[in-house]
Amino acid sequence: MPEIFANDLFEIHGIHIPISSITDYQLKEIEFIMRPIYYMKRSSKLAQIFFSPEYEIVFDKMDYYAAIIDEARYKNAVEDAETNNLWEAMAKTAATVISDVVSNVMGKSSVTSTKYRLMNPAGRVFERTLDEIPAIIYRDDGKQSEVFKNDELYTRLGEPIAPTIVTIPSLRITVEDGEYIFFGDGIQINNIEKE
Repeated sequence: MPEIFANDLFEIHGIHIPISSITDYQLKEIEFIMRPIYYMKRSSKLAQIFFSPEYEIVFDKMDYYAAIIDEARYKNAVEDAETNNLWEAMAKTAATVISDVVSNVMGKSSVTSTKYRLMNPAGRVFERTLDEIPAIIYRDDGKQSEVFKNDELYTRLGEPIAPTIVTIPSLRITVEDGEYIFFGDGIQINNIEKE
């Protein structure tokens, strides 16, 4: 529950915000990326006899990864090239269209080639595509590993489950020099409306 301190501070989720600096606040739905979590379990002795690996990797659940702050399509070298005349601009546009068509024909969907600006629950901002988001594997000895699509272990996940995008409640507090975003649904705060 938020607390108001005598020195004009508002505290939520361990962050102290001066009340006088708040210019706006709103409850808002925000998109959040969830990624797959797997666990390794030891195969039975009988299964090992019939050439099964010593460990079996089993899907456990989807877990929260990061909030989507913004979306920016990848820029290729052609798009980044600055042009000063009409012919160069037309050539650049044609090359960009051809590049997009080739990407679609080769099976690269626009969803996986979209780069997202993300904020993790700790507040760190970074950029990723959905293809760059690793799965997590928990081992029975307590260790955990991130598994990316180009890792050898990725093929052992069986039918890998892709990251998904879900909508969760958030509280955005705008202050004079920026904004704070608090996530609900148990990611940071259990009940965002109560806060």
